[in-house]
Amino acid sequence: MGNTRCDFKELLTFIDMLLGILVETNVKKIRSSHLYIL
Repeated sequence: MGNTRCDFKELLTFIDMLLGILVETNVKKIRSSHLYIL
């Protein structure tokens, strides 16, 4: 059971990292589009 818990924690951190990367790329895209609009 302990091993599955560790795997779950790693999975959560991995998902969190992916979400962070997605958010960063989206923010950059939005900022660049806003710059084009301005």
